[in-house]
This record gives sequence, C-alpha cells and structure tokens, in this order.
Amino acid sequence: APISRLFGVDTIWLPNDVAFDRFRTPRPEITSALFARAATDELAGAAVGLGPSIPFGDPAPNVPTISMVDEDSISRAEVGQPLPAVELVPVSDPIPIVRVKTGQIVVAGSGDGLVDAAAAGVLTGNELIRYSADLIADPTSGSISDADRVIITDSNRDRAHHWRGSQDVWGFTEDGSNGPGVLVPDTSDQRIPVFPSSTADDQTIAVQRGGTTAAASSYGEPYAYRPENRAAMAVDGLLTTSWVVADRADAIGEFLRLSTESYISSVRLTQPRDDRNRWITSVDITDASGRYAVALDEESRSSAGQQVTLRAPSREVTITITGTQADPSTPPNSLDAVGFAEAATALGPSDEVTRVPSNVLSEVTDSQDVDIVLTRLRTRATNRWRSDPEATLVRAFTLGSERTFTPTVTTRLDLRASDTTIATLLGWEGTTADRRLTGVPAMGGWAATDGDPTTKWVTPFGEAVGSTLTIPLSAGEPLDPAGTDIVLQQPTSGTFNTITEVTLSDGEGVLQTLAVPAADANGSSTIRVAGLNGTTLRLTITMTSENTTTDRRYAEQVLLPTALAEVTLDGVIPAALPATLATECRSDLVEIDGVPISIKLTGNVPDLFDGEPATVENCDRAGISLSAGEHIVRSAAGTNTGVDVDRLLLNSPAAGEPGAPSSDSAGPTATVTDNGRIHRSVTVGPCPAGCWFIFGEGLNQGWSASIDGDSMGTQQRVDGGFNGWYLPPSTESRQIELRWEGQTRLTIGLILSGFGVLVCIALIALDRRRSHLALPESSEFASPEFASPEFDSPEFVGLRLPRPSRHPFDPFGPAVVTTGAATILGFLVISPTWGLLCGLIAAVSGFVFRRPQLVGPIAVVIVAVLAVVMIRRYLILKPFVNAGWPSYFEDLHRPGLAAMVLLAASVIPRRRRTDEQ
Repeated sequence: APISRLFGVDTIWLPNDVAFDRFRTPRPEITSALFARAATDELAGAAVGLGPSIPFGDPAPNVPTISMVDEDSISRAEVGQPLPAVELVPVSDPIPIVRVKTGQIVVAGSGDGLVDAAAAGVLTGNELIRYSADLIADPTSGSISDADRVIITDSNRDRAHHWRGSQDVWGFTEDGSNGPGVLVPDTSDQRIPVFPSSTADDQTIAVQRGGTTAAASSYGEPYAYRPENRAAMAVDGLLTTSWVVADRADAIGEFLRLSTESYISSVRLTQPRDDRNRWITSVDITDASGRYAVALDEESRSSAGQQVTLRAPSREVTITITGTQADPSTPPNSLDAVGFAEAATALGPSDEVTRVPSNVLSEVTDSQDVDIVLTRLRTRATNRWRSDPEATLVRAFTLGSERTFTPTVTTRLDLRASDTTIATLLGWEGTTADRRLTGVPAMGGWAATDGDPTTKWVTPFGEAVGSTLTIPLSAGEPLDPAGTDIVLQQPTSGTFNTITEVTLSDGEGVLQTLAVPAADANGSSTIRVAGLNGTTLRLTITMTSENTTTDRRYAEQVLLPTALAEVTLDGVIPAALPATLATECRSDLVEIDGVPISIKLTGNVPDLFDGEPATVENCDRAGISLSAGEHIVRSAAGTNTGVDVDRLLLNSPAAGEPGAPSSDSAGPTATVTDNGRIHRSVTVGPCPAGCWFIFGEGLNQGWSASIDGDSMGTQQRVDGGFNGWYLPPSTESRQIELRWEGQTRLTIGLILSGFGVLVCIALIALDRRRSHLALPESSEFASPEFASPEFDSPEFVGLRLPRPSRHPFDPFGPAVVTTGAATILGFLVISPTWGLLCGLIAAVSGFVFRRPQLVGPIAVVIVAVLAVVMIRRYLILKPFVNAGWPSYFEDLHRPGLAAMVLLAASVIPRRRRTDEQ
C-alpha cells in the first residue's frame, strides 16, 4: 500500500489469466492468495492498507501451455483452482497523482530501499521523499539537515544488471571501485546507475576484509546472474558456500584469482562436496614463478581439500581450470557448474562485509529521527536452482555521533533448513527425513507418521533414490525380530514417482532390501521385515519408477519426486508437529559489534511453514547505545539455527522525543482544473510553511511548470522517481500550469524527417543519370573484338564501337577492389583468419573466374546453407526456447558474418568504363 500511494494508485489490478509459464513469473493462484491474506489481515486490524479484491470474469483455471510441474504445483493446494480473469484490489487512503506534500524525509538508497522501508513499516506513502544522493550531488536543491527524518537502507548497490529477462538479472554487490566486477569483460552487464553522478559513498558496496581477496573470470551460469556463486564464497572459510562457474557451459579457461596481503607458499583447494555431475581434474597455477600445471585428485573433492604448494611465494595466485570430468551418463547440455568451496591460504578466511551508503549518517543531527533498514537478499525458497545471495545479514554503518537505537528484528523460518534443525527448533523428537521437497518444510519427514493421509513426505526432484526416513519407535517397543508388517501408503493422485524398492535398517548396522508390492486402491503396500532390532527404523528409497518432467529453467528431463502419505507399523504412534512455536529469549540470532540482541519468537507453525514472519519480542527493553564510528551487524545462518534474520530495523528518535512514526500530514490540497493531453492546470491551496508540488507521472524534464507565467525551474526527483517543485510559503491559493515541452521538439523532428523524405523522392525522380543513351541511326554492328553479352542490350544495338587505343579496359580492377574490401572487412568485423578466407573467396571469383560479381551470389548461397543447417538442427535437437537457445547455433555466427562481409564487398562501386572503353 505505501508504494501504491507513491505511484498515485488507488487500485491494484491482478491479471489472473497471464501466461505465467512463459517467463516463470509468479503463479496467479499464489499471488491472489497473497492479496486475499492481506485483506483478511486488514479486516483483523492489521495496518496492511489493502481491501478485499473485486472479481471480474467467470472463474476458470489457468492451465499452463508449457510443463510446469514444480515445487509450487506440488505443495500449494491453491494451484490449479479457478480464478476470475481479473481482480481489483483497493488501496486504503490513496493519494492522487497530482498532489502537494509538506515536510521532508531523506532516504539513502534507491527504489529498492523504499520497498524495504515500506515493508519495515517506516513509510506510509504520504511522506515527501528525497534521495540523499540527489541532495549531495546538487546542494542547491536541498540539504540532508532539512529533513525531519533520515532513513538509511542497504539498497542502491554497486552491481551488474542485464536485461535478458525479469529474473536473475542482478549481479553480486561489488566494492565500489568502478571495476568490472569480474576479471573478464562482462558484455551482459548493462547497468544503468540510478544516480549517474554519484560515487561509491552513495552506494551500498561489499568489501572483503581479511588476508585474502578473491576475484574471478565469471560465476554462476552464462545467461543469468547468481550472486551466491561469487568469488568471495571461495575464501569465506565455509564449505557450505562455493565459487562455481560455467553451469551448463564450458569451464575450460575460467579462473579464480587470489590476492593476499603478504606472501603465501601454498593453497588448499576444496571442490564443492554436493552431488555434482562434473568436477575439476586439472588446473594451471600462475604465481611469481610463472604458469604451471597441477592435477587435482580425489583429495580435492573431500572435506580436507588438496594442498597445492606454490613454486614461488607470491602475493597473487591465479587458478585456471584446464580439465574437467563428468559423469558419463550426463548429457553435454546438463553439466553442473564447477569451482571451489574453498581456496584457503595460511592467512585464514576473509569476511565479506556489506557497507551501506557512508556519506549520510555523518550529516545527521540530534534533532532528526533516524531509521536504519537492513534487509537480507534472498530468493524464493522453492527455487531449486538458486540459493540466497546472502546466507546471513552482515552490514557495516558509521555513525557521526552517539545515538540510542531500538531494534526491530524480522525473522522467518529457514524453509530450507534440514528436518533435524527444524525439529530442534520446534522441540520435535519424532520422524525426520534427510531431504525433502526444496523449500517446503510442511512436506518433511514428520508428515509420513502424523496419522493424516492428506499430508505427505515428499522427496526433492531428481533425488528420490537415497532419500532416508528416520522413524523413532516408542520407548520400550523395539522392532520385533520375528517380523513386523510395515504399511507404506503412497498418494493415489498427484505427480509423483512410485517407490518400488526400499532398504530398511535398525540403526545397528543391519540392512534389508525389500521390493515394494503394487499398491491397493488406497495406495497402500505391505512389506514384512524380520531380524531387525533397536528403537529406530531407517527407511531408504532405493528404486522408483522413472517418470520424468521437463524442468522449466533448463528444459532438461528431471525425475519426479516420490511421496509417502503414511508409514504404519507397530511401535509408531502417529503424532503431528506442535501447532505453535514459542521460544525462550535467544541471543544467538543477531548481534551488533559482537553484542547479541536478545529476542523471543512466537508463531503458528503452519504460517511459519508458509513463509510468514514470526512474532518477535525484544527481551531487553532498553535501547542499544552506539558510539560514533563504524558498527557491524551480523546474523546467524538459518541453516544452523532454523531461523533466518531477514531484516533489522534500528530506530533512533530525535533527542528528547519519542519514537518517530511516519508522517501522515495531509498537507495543502491540489485540484486539477484542466487536464489536457500535453498540459495540466492545477490550483494549489495555501501552504504557509512552504510545500512541495508533485506531478507523479514519472520524472521527465520534458515537463515544465510555471506560476503566473513565471517558470518554477527544473523539477527535482521526489517520492522515488516523480516530478517535484518546491513552493515557497504562501497564504494564498496559486495556479500552476504544467506543459509537456518535449512535444514541440518532437514535432519539429517529425517535420524535418518528412522534409528529408520529400527531398529523397525528388532526387530519385529528377536523377539525370537514369535517362537512356541516345542511339545513332547507324545499324552497323560493333567490332567482333568487343562482342560480349553485356553489349547486347538495346542501347548498344547498331552502335559502332571503335577499337581501343590508349586506355584499354582493365578486367582485374574490380577484382582487386572486391578482394581488398572483403579482406579488410573480414579482418575488422570477424578476425584475421576469416578476413583472409573472405579475401580468398573474392580473389578466386575475380582473378580465376574473372567474375568478381560472383561474390554476391556466393554470399547468398552461404546464407541459404546456414538457414538449412539451422532448420535441420531445430528439427533434430528441438532446443527449448530460452536464453540459451542461441548457443545451439553459435558456431554459425562467424560464417554468417562472412556472408555479410562478402555481400558488402560485392556492392562497392567499381570503376566505370570510359566512353572510349
């Protein structure tokens, strides 16, 4: 709602009939449910600011045309339910597009920061918002000290951006040095700075602090940014994070570069330990002695890593991948990324710290309220191809003076934490699994023994075989060695593979592998196990039916998951997870400068499993006093605690005042009296203390504003990206005229373009060279010496041509021009080798066949051949149309350029024959 108000929006339009499957955008059922829940919360008294939606159209299911069997379709009951084509969601207390505001709030950051601040509850959308970077770049437009409140965010990051899609478009946060971000030029990076004249002080940057700094040639995959795979992950001291590169691409030549503060003599290389289908077998090391080869063995794929001794102590080491090996059964276009979980030196790990904009807090005075909003970058939990770009919240900010802050922590259950971690958090001692459907804790191991057949334990896609369920048996009732019947109930509906074989163990080393009989009408199969003892049963899936689906990201075939609705046997009493979470005060989740913030968490477990934040209560009622200087915020990893810290809000009221809520003053009125196509007339009511006039149709200097014919000057960026003009104090109403000046320049341009077209038409019509030659009346034929088809045209019939005397026609002149042009163009446009090849084709045509004009038809033939090859490949390979689609035809790129070069060379004007010739 706050962001809607900034846009001047009173209604949000939800299109439920969108083709979400084409671009993997959010499913409409999930989005509709999100807004429905917001409306319910609003009715319950929460200040959400959105009302119940108004449906339009008869409800109908949105059936994807592209296969979309994924974590959401399996785990979300609302997926597939009929929805109206459109829902309109009203925004409470909207404000108009043309408006007037008083006061001022300064935000350090960008539009992302406004969204974060609104989510943190420190913006309502009624405030007049200025960006600190605008004020610092142009001090005449205002000052930070003029603001009532200052909000610091960790947005406006120094990072790459590409425009090939709507997802995975942001690179990792860089260090503000204006470098390329990666060590090889990234042509995909087409970032557009929010503040073109700003410096690193205006941005949020990430700095590696420690003995070793890592950079790389690339990271993640070629056609998407995956910041979680950045080079810094190879020197952070954690085996759970990695620098990896060339996902589904050629990894040879990719490199990691380590820069150290002092000389090092060895590097310990550890490859990622997860189940990858490709790994590195050899690298080249470049140190102070030069470049040399090193083979990587099994040790590099263990947790210990492989120690590589350098030939010479060095302060910079480059590790270049020269060899990889893949599982033979892996298709070439499905190869996993490779890299290093750790490239450790004797100097120890490095700490990557993200620093917020640094040039604002030093300007804040004690009379201003301050909110510091720190938000962890994360991804959708059910996105199996991505990890959170930031596993933890690590932030640095620098205060100009001592202040006292009240913390507000936003926490959520880590939806990817293991069953055992979540069980510990909830105090659960029942059934758990070693893996489950990605990002769906409701489908953890506990669902297999909760006595409810509508819930189920579901394995991940492609990882059903090997998945293990650990079932504690009731105390005093171990497995009967004489034999126990175990009933496995699998779902009778849904998109799952069927379990056909399992291995059972009793935790004491005894294993039995049993076939799972065909299920009855209820999906139940009974197996009998004998000879097992102990109080724990471990059930491992060893064989399934092998049904697959096409994954939506890479268009690869992936095995469907398996599911167990219930596992029933003597000694297991069905039990469900607790319905609520209520922790004691915890001091292990977040800290400032090493001092923990003690908080207590409560919440309903179903809501937590659905991604809703927990209710957080501060155990320490006193504020946190922070001195002038730098301060570091750190949170614990949710994979270890089961709790993610997603946001930390630090609020510091002005000296002697209570906490600062958002300013909601209505301010003077603005009434539109004339609403034309390229102009507006607006009456602004009295504003005795001065006010801001805002025209919220998007910041554009094509708009001008005037009062009584006097220009109001250049507009300022306000409210996150709209036109704003400051109005001096006045007790009288004022009339403002808005006009779109850009239309005049556009009209002039159109007139000039039309005039240019008319001139071109006149030149063509009046071109004297297009008239025919006057033919003499003589009917004598030309000399046989000049007999040639090109002289058989009507204008030459009966024309007597004399013998050439002093200026004979040079037949090799055009050949020289065409050959030279093809060679030079090929050299410049393609490469030296292809330049020689293009020149050779032109030379053979001109000098051997004496037909330089053949170069053009040859180019056309090349294009035709390439078209046939492309069509044939498409029919055989049937490539999925995604960002990687062009890679199937990448080898045809240079031949295509060669055809263009030859075509260009063929149309270069040649020397005309003289009259005598």
